[in-house]
Amino acid sequence: MYRQILLYGATGFSGRIVARAAARRWAGDAKSGFEPVLAGRDASKLNALGRELGLQTRVVALDDPQRLDQILGAQGMFAVINAAGPFAATAVPLAKAALRNERHYVDINGEADVYKQLDDYGYLAERRGITMVCGAGHSATTSDLMLAVALARLARQGITEVGTVRIAFSHVKFTSQGSAQTAWRSIREQTMVVRARTAEAGERPMLELDYEPSGRIERMFDFSARNGAHGPGQSAPPRRIAMLVNLLDLLTARITAMRSHVSVRRIESFIEMPEGARIFVQLGTLSAPLHALPAWRRLVRSQVALLPEGPNAEERRQDRHTVLLEIDDGAGRTLIDCRMETPDPYDFTADCVLGVTEGLARRKLPGWRTPAELFDVMAEDDPAMKRLFADCRFELRKDVTDASQHAAVA
Repeated sequence: MYRQILLYGATGFSGRIVARAAARRWAGDAKSGFEPVLAGRDASKLNALGRELGLQTRVVALDDPQRLDQILGAQGMFAVINAAGPFAATAVPLAKAALRNERHYVDINGEADVYKQLDDYGYLAERRGITMVCGAGHSATTSDLMLAVALARLARQGITEVGTVRIAFSHVKFTSQGSAQTAWRSIREQTMVVRARTAEAGERPMLELDYEPSGRIERMFDFSARNGAHGPGQSAPPRRIAMLVNLLDLLTARITAMRSHVSVRRIESFIEMPEGARIFVQLGTLSAPLHALPAWRRLVRSQVALLPEGPNAEERRQDRHTVLLEIDDGAGRTLIDCRMETPDPYDFTADCVLGVTEGLARRKLPGWRTPAELFDVMAEDDPAMKRLFADCRFELRKDVTDASQHAAVA
């Protein structure tokens, strides 16, 4: 019997990309064991997409809990994927419905505030034997897997404490209306960082959220591919400016670090920005108090609505993305420096959320989980990770564990 996966928000921009990817990957494939079911509020759009992809549909609004329970409680329903933004409005009612009906919950939310709201349900999820994964999209899944692998690698070499973990993302050329709204809502007067709290002797420090003034911290990163070394006469690749920002990735990284065997002192997340974008963020922080005013929110929504719904297929094909992970020892020495180049964020988000959802069947991990926990990062050749990163390019530019191995052999 197939495990049915309810995809809520299937007719939105990101939802359609996920729906088409799910149809290609799961529909009619007996080996997959999954059957995608499309769901949303707009019956005409939903039925048209269902006919196009040959998939079942369910029309339901999130303010109709009885209908939600009827759908999620049906025999054969395994999990729900939430692809419906704004997640500040959709995540809580859909997560609560998943909890009521004891179904796994996965979403592609990118808002830190929503993540912090949902993680309160982790205890209930664990008690009811279901898994909840928030932020299973492109950026959090990629950075979380990179960090989990790096920390496991360091731990195997006996390195039990590191200084700062920095995650950095390259500039996204093309964005959707939903992503623009998420970016605007993430602008605050303060920006999150993770910092280790002072602990008693013999105790492991707890990682807590702390805050820095927004728009103040910038850092240079090398986003270009180096493939090991530069040829004769070649200069070092240009380094580009990224700004410290509020990213959900910081929260997944905090959990991954706390569950690892390596103590981390600080975690920061950055996005590369051209000068105009950095000025916009700095000005946006000055208007942060206005975000509470309904008139201001309506003005922002009206401006975002002027943007295209999202990048077209050709624009997405051109917009490959780069994720960097740097880990130092707290005294200026780089321990890990790695680079991952992925397909565009929207298509790769579909690959990520489908990979995480498949992991629900392989790995029985009830409770609040990060995307990396749904993959076997300790395996040398995990098929799920190979499939996810098949169209990616990974470069380990600095790895102190290799140096320590060489030193031990010498």
